[in-house]
Amino acid sequence: MTVRTHNDHSFAVVITPNFVEAEDIADALRRVGFDNVTHFRSAADARDGLAEAAVLPECALLSLHGADVAADDLCGRLHRAGCRLVLINGDPARAKEIDAAFLLRPYSDTELDGCIVDVMRGRLSASGAQQA
Repeated sequence: MTVRTHNDHSFAVVITPNFVEAEDIADALRRVGFDNVTHFRSAADARDGLAEAAVLPECALLSLHGADVAADDLCGRLHRAGCRLVLINGDPARAKEIDAAFLLRPYSDTELDGCIVDVMRGRLSASGAQQA
């Protein structure tokens, strides 16, 4: 069992159309200390849902496939606000383009937790799109 390693993070988002995947990722975010985790089914939903947000998330885990203007806009806005990004599956080159770390399925709970912790601590360089 993974224990909470941070208690200073509060807001994270999970962007995936898959509800089961979203719950697994949300559980991991809570295990490492995020108190408020919001699931969006698409980048467009997240972009619209966060459009007027006074506070943006500190971490976003995204499952994106193919070109997506809404995702590019959202990722740019989140990155400029200091949000740490993790692309799950998809294309590692795309992760580099959106300045995100990359995690390839299948992964264990331990690997997912470790990726989140490393990204939040700055150990995974998003600019290098390193695989966790």
